[in-house]
Amino acid sequence: LSISSGNYNHCKKTMKKSLNFKKKIIFSLLAIILLGVGAITWLAMSMLRPMTSQPAQTIRFVVPKGQAVSIIGQRLYEEKLIRHPLVFRFVVEAEGLGNTIQSGSFDVSPSMTPAEIARKLTTGTEDVWVTLLEGWRVEEIAENLNSRELESFDSDAFIALAETSEGKLYPDTYLIPRQMTAEQVYSLLISTFEKKVLQGLSSEIAASDKDFDDVLIMASIVEREAREYEQMRHVAGILWHRIAIGMPLQVDATLQYVVGYNK
Repeated sequence: LSISSGNYNHCKKTMKKSLNFKKKIIFSLLAIILLGVGAITWLAMSMLRPMTSQPAQTIRFVVPKGQAVSIIGQRLYEEKLIRHPLVFRFVVEAEGLGNTIQSGSFDVSPSMTPAEIARKLTTGTEDVWVTLLEGWRVEEIAENLNSRELESFDSDAFIALAETSEGKLYPDTYLIPRQMTAEQVYSLLISTFEKKVLQGLSSEIAASDKDFDDVLIMASIVEREAREYEQMRHVAGILWHRIAIGMPLQVDATLQYVVGYNK
């Protein structure tokens, strides 16, 4: 086949134009990709920066036992300590901190980076978790507290304060500062009892025809004698009836209380 010089030149120009067009498309796509990567990088870097570059006051941040990393991140965001909840999860996964975050109380600041905050939550907590069980006597509570890292706690002073308040030392899980004294721990337990029982059950207490202290003593006895709700109701009914007819209670818990504490 023969191609005239005019047709050949035309084909050559067309191919050149097509090649230039493809180059422009490729360069445009590369530019868009580079801009996108740059924007993502800038966004990521800005997200990993502190909330403020100025020195800021520390905030006491509490991590409850067993709280998920996602929830911790959401709470840090709500406290305006990080720029986005996902940032904390990213940092924790990137640095492999998932199994080292502790429960407790920590002093953190919006001037800290998300990575610094995450590492802070893996270090020693400012407070101590203490669980006081239902039915414990004053001496048992004092012994448990004395075994914790409470630097200013005195068990003898606590017993002296609390020995007339048995039944009103509310059993619960507490986050206690290491510097708390016996007087402060006692006040914490009593105030929790007032909030959750005296205030929380105020309508039930007012509607009862029995003296509150008598009910509290009965509850303490039943605590030792029964476990489930219906069983507790049954035991309490029997004991109230024995009191009404002048019969001895005949329960082991009263003897244990008289005998006192013995390891």
